[in-house]
Amino acid sequence: MIMTQKVNYHPKEWAENKELFMPNIDQLSEQKNYEIFRHIVEFMQDATFAINTRREIIAWNKAMEKMTGIRKEEIIGRNYEICAIALYGKPRYMLIDLIFTDDANIESLYTNVLKEGESICGESFADDVYNDKGRYLMAKAFPIRDIEGRVIGAIESVRDVTELKQTQTSLEESEEKQRKLIETLRDVVYTIDRDGKLTYLSQGFEDITGYTLNDIIGRHFTDCVTQRFLDRAIRLFNTIVGTEETTENELEIRGNDGQIIPVEVRGAPLFNSEGKLIGRIGIARDISERKEAEKSVRESERLYRTIFETTGTATVIIEDNTIISIVNTEFERMSGYSREEIEGKKSWKDFVYEADLEWMMQQHKKRRLENQLAPRNYEFSFLDRHRSIKYVLLTISMIPGTGRSVASLLDVTERKLSEKLTGSQRDLAAKLNKLTTLGDVLKACGETAIGISQMDCGGVYLVNEETGGMELIFHKGLSKEFTEQVLFCPESSHNVQLVRKGSPLYCRYEELDSTMNSVKSAECIKSIAVIPIQYEGRVIACLNVASRTMEAIPMFARTALESITSQMGVAIARVKAEEALKKSEKMFRTLAENSHDTIMRFDRRCRHIYVSPKAEQETGIPIASFMGNTHRELGFPEDLVEVWERAIQTVFETKQPNRIEFMLPSKIWIDCLLMPEIDEDDNVKAVMTTSRDITEHIIREQRLKENEERYRVLMEHVADGIALSVRGKIILVNRSFLELFGLSKKGHVIGKNMRELIRDDFKEEFINNMEGIDSENGAQETQEMFQTVCMVRDDRELWVEGCHTMIQWGGQPAIITTLRDITERKHQECREQEEKDRLKRENLQLKSSIKDRWRLGAIIGKSPVMQEVYELIQRAGGSDISVIIYGESGTGKELVARAIHDMSNRKDGEFVPVNCGAIPENLLESEFFGHKKGAFTGAHIDKHGYLDLADGGSLFLDEIGELGVNIQVKLLRALEGGGYTPIGSARVQHSDFRIIAATNRDLVDHVRQGAMREDFFYRIHIVPITVPPLRERREDIPLLIEHFLKINGNGSKAIQLPGKIMEAMYYYDWPGNVRELQNVLHRYMTIKSLDFMSPSPPRSSSVTVYADSKHDESCTNLITALERYEKALIMKTLEKNKWHRIRAAEVLGISRHTLFRKMKNYEIV
Repeated sequence: MIMTQKVNYHPKEWAENKELFMPNIDQLSEQKNYEIFRHIVEFMQDATFAINTRREIIAWNKAMEKMTGIRKEEIIGRNYEICAIALYGKPRYMLIDLIFTDDANIESLYTNVLKEGESICGESFADDVYNDKGRYLMAKAFPIRDIEGRVIGAIESVRDVTELKQTQTSLEESEEKQRKLIETLRDVVYTIDRDGKLTYLSQGFEDITGYTLNDIIGRHFTDCVTQRFLDRAIRLFNTIVGTEETTENELEIRGNDGQIIPVEVRGAPLFNSEGKLIGRIGIARDISERKEAEKSVRESERLYRTIFETTGTATVIIEDNTIISIVNTEFERMSGYSREEIEGKKSWKDFVYEADLEWMMQQHKKRRLENQLAPRNYEFSFLDRHRSIKYVLLTISMIPGTGRSVASLLDVTERKLSEKLTGSQRDLAAKLNKLTTLGDVLKACGETAIGISQMDCGGVYLVNEETGGMELIFHKGLSKEFTEQVLFCPESSHNVQLVRKGSPLYCRYEELDSTMNSVKSAECIKSIAVIPIQYEGRVIACLNVASRTMEAIPMFARTALESITSQMGVAIARVKAEEALKKSEKMFRTLAENSHDTIMRFDRRCRHIYVSPKAEQETGIPIASFMGNTHRELGFPEDLVEVWERAIQTVFETKQPNRIEFMLPSKIWIDCLLMPEIDEDDNVKAVMTTSRDITEHIIREQRLKENEERYRVLMEHVADGIALSVRGKIILVNRSFLELFGLSKKGHVIGKNMRELIRDDFKEEFINNMEGIDSENGAQETQEMFQTVCMVRDDRELWVEGCHTMIQWGGQPAIITTLRDITERKHQECREQEEKDRLKRENLQLKSSIKDRWRLGAIIGKSPVMQEVYELIQRAGGSDISVIIYGESGTGKELVARAIHDMSNRKDGEFVPVNCGAIPENLLESEFFGHKKGAFTGAHIDKHGYLDLADGGSLFLDEIGELGVNIQVKLLRALEGGGYTPIGSARVQHSDFRIIAATNRDLVDHVRQGAMREDFFYRIHIVPITVPPLRERREDIPLLIEHFLKINGNGSKAIQLPGKIMEAMYYYDWPGNVRELQNVLHRYMTIKSLDFMSPSPPRSSSVTVYADSKHDESCTNLITALERYEKALIMKTLEKNKWHRIRAAEVLGISRHTLFRKMKNYEIV
C-alpha cells in the first residue's frame, strides 16, 4: 500500500529545515544553486538525487549509487523517470512529480491534511512502499526555489526501513496475542494512567461486577472501590506510581447491583518504550469464596475459644503426641508464653518438673488405653517460661472419639508456700532465740533460706564495717574451688555496690558476675537471688541463694526469701551487738589495767564510778574507797578539787573534750584529758579521764631551752656555714652561712626550704640525704659527708661539702646541716679528671693506629706527609675543637673529616656532611636551621635542619668558603651557644655539634676581601689540617691502585696492571687527585683502555694557611699550638667584653666555671 502525505511546517520549523538542506540558497543564481545542490546531495547520508525544471537529474550521491547500482556518471543529465525503475523496478509515480504540480492542484489534492490558516509554502512530501526486491523504502521530497520563490528544481531522498517495518509488524502481532490471552483469564487485567483513570479492562471485569467495559473505561479507579478501602487504594496507587516495586494487597470493589466484592490486587508500574512512567498495570482476583471460608473458620474457632476463656482457670487441649493444640488466656498468664509460641509448637512435657514427668507420662498413656484407669485430679510441679516452679492442681479428662484430652490447671502455689513459710519462720525464730554466736545464727538463717526457696545452693555474706567489703561466713552446696573465688568482695566491687542500694536482685548468674571463668562456669549456676539484710536502715549482711536448674527465681521463692530477711536482720544485729559489747568491755578493762596512765570515770555529781589499778598505786587509796565518792570526800586539797570538778562540769555542759595540767602537793605535774561519753539520746552520761605524770617532760623542756641557747652561741663562732632546719624549713643560720651564700640578712633565708639553695640536678640527692636522717626507721644520728652544688645570690655556683646531724629542737626532731666551701678544690679535681680522660683517649687512639700505619679509617697512604696528617687527625680527634681541612679537589677531605669524627667522643652521634656550594642562597637558612609547616610556600611539613641532625655529633661543612656573610653570623651565634630559630618558629633551639670544615681556597684572603667574617674565621680556624695532593705523595699511588682494584673486582681475584700502565699512572700529575685516580681505574677495568683527562696537567700549589699571622714555626707540638691559640682567643674575647667574665664565657660558648679554670691555668689576671 502506498501512503502519500504532505507535511506542512510552521515558518520557524521550515526555516530550520530549509537551512539544513539549502543554506542561503535564495541569494544565489540558478547555476550556482545547482552547483551547491550537487555538493549538498553528495554529503547527505540517505540515498538522494536532485532534478531541474526540465526533469533532468543534476545530482546523484554515493548512497543512491549503492542502493540502485547505477553510477553517477551514467545517470546525470538523464530524465528522472529512470529513477523509478532503478528504485522500485518498474515505472511509478514519483514524489518529486508533486513539486512541479500546479499549486491549485496541490491544494485540491491535499485539502484533507491542511488546516485552516496554513499555507503550502515550504511543503515537503513523504511516501513509503515495498520495491521489487522486498525492501521497504521511505521517500521524502523538497522543492528548490529561487529568490522570487519560483520552483527551479527538486530534491528527493530515499531510506531503507525494512528492519523497522518488520519490528513494527512483530509488535502488532505480539500485542494481538496478549490481548487474546488476557480475554481468556478469569482474573481482571487492568491499566491505569498517571491521573488514576482506567485505560484498559479485560472481559473478566464484566463477569465479576456486572458493569460493561464502556461504562468503566475512562473513569477514575476510585469509582469502583468501596468507601471502607478508599484510603488504602489511593495509598497503594501512589506507592506504585512513585516507585518501581510490585505490590500486593486486598481491596473491596462495588458491583453494578451494589454488592461488595473482595478482590486481591497485584500491581506494578507501567513504562513506555522510552522508559518513562505512564501509569500502572495490574491483576485483580475475586476472593469472595475464600473470604467466606475464612469467616466460617473464624466463627467456629471463636465459639471454641469462648468456651475456653470463660472457664476461669488455665485450660489446654492436649493431642495424643503431647503437643498442646489450644490454650486460653489464663494458661498464657500462668506459663509466661504467648498463644502463638505454644499452640502446635510446645509439648505438655515442656511444662512439667523433672521429678513429676515420668509418673505423668504413665498417666497420659493409661488415659488413652481401654480398661486403664488414670486419676482425674492430682497436684504436680509446673515450670513456667523462666523455669520457675509453681504448685498446680490438675483436672484432666478425654474428649470422646478424638484421642485428645482437655486439662484445667489451678495455681495453688501461694497456699502451699504460705503453709510452708509459716512453719519455717516459726521454727527459725525458736532456733535463733537459743543461739548466741554469730556463726551459728548465720548458718541457721542460710539453711532455712535455701530450704524454703527450694534452691540448690547459697550463702550469707557479712558486711565488714571497717573495710566496707563483704565476707562469706556461711555457704552450702558450693564447691571448694568456687568458694575460694567468691570468699571476699571489696567495697569497690560491682556486687557490693548493688547490695548497698538495699533492693533485692533476681537475675541470671552471668549477668551479676562480670568476672566469669572456668571455675565459676563449672559450678553451673543459672539463676541467683541477692537479698540485702538490713537493720535500722543499714545493710549489715547479704543473703545469696542460687539454682542450677531454673532460668529465673520463681515468685514463691522471692516471697519466701524477702519475708525472712527482716527476721534474719534482727537476729544478726542482736548477736553482733552482744559480741561487740563483750569485746568492748574486755578491751577497756585490759587497756585500763595495763595502761601507764590513770583512768577514771565520773558521773554528774563528780563521783567515781570506775578507777583503774594505777590510781591505787599512785595514791595509796584502795580502789573500793574510790567507788561512789568524790575527790573532796577522799581528802584531796581544796584548790585541786575545785579545778578538777570545774573541768568535769565543763565537759558535761559543752559535750566537748577538755584538758588540764596541775601540780600535786608532792611536786608531781599531771596532764589530764577529759572525754565525754555520749548515750543514745546524745546526752553525756559520764566523763572519762586519763591522767599522766608529765614531770619528766616539764624538766626536759626546761633543759631543752637551755641547750638551744648554748647551740645558738656556739653556731655564731664556727667558721663553717651552719643551718638548723625543721621539716626542711630553715629556722636558724649562723653568720658564716650568710657569708657563704653572699647574703647580708638572716631574713633572706629564714623560712625557706633547704632544697631551694641547691642546683636543680643535685636536689633529688640532697633531699634523699635529708629524708634518710629524718626517718624514724633506725637512721643513724649523723650521716657521712656529702658534696653538692649550691646556687648563690649572684647566680654563682658553689661547690660545698657537708653533713647532716639529727637533734631535738623545741621537742621535735631537727637537722643541723654543716657546709664548707670546696669550689676551688672541686674545680682542680675536674681539671685533673678532664686531663686524665683526654690523655687516656689519645693513648687508646694512638695504640689502635700503630697497628696499621699505612691507612687510617678509609684513608690510604704510608708516605711521610700522610703520616703527619694521621698524627694531626688523631690529636684533633682527642679534642672537641673546630677543625679546618685544606686540600685540592679530590684529595679526600671528607674522609679526613669522617676519620676525625670516628676518633672523637662524638663517634656515636651523627656525621652530617653539607656541600655549602650546592645550596642556593635562598635555601641556606631553611637547610641549616630547618623550618615549620606553613612557614613559606611549599613548606607542607616540619623539616629538621642540619644543626638539629648534627646534635651530639659533627657537622662537616665542605666548600665553606662559599657561605655568605649572613649565614655566617647565624652559624657563629649557634656555635657560641646562642642557639638558632627555625623558619616559622618563635622558639630558640640549641644544638651541641662540632664544626669540621673543608675548603680548597685561601680563607685568609677571603677575610681580607670581606667575603668571610673575621670572628667566624677564628671560630672555625682552630686546628688546620692540609691534605697533600696525590702528586706530592706518589709512593701512595700503588697502595691506592691496589685498594681500588679490590673494590672494583667484586670479590674476584685482583687484576694485575701491566708495568707500563703502572709506570704511566705513577708519573702522571693527577690534577684530580685520588678521585681522578679512582675514575681512571674504573674506566680502565670497564673498557681496557687507559685514558687520562689531561696529558700534562698544570701543577697546582698546595694551600697552607695558619691560624695566626704570628705563627711560631718552631712550635711543632699540636697541644702547645692549641693552648697558645686558646689563650690568645680568651684574652681577645675578654678585652672585647671589657673583662666581663660571664659575658665572655657566653661569647666563647663555654660555662663560667670552664672560663675561670682556663684563666687560672693560663695565668690570665
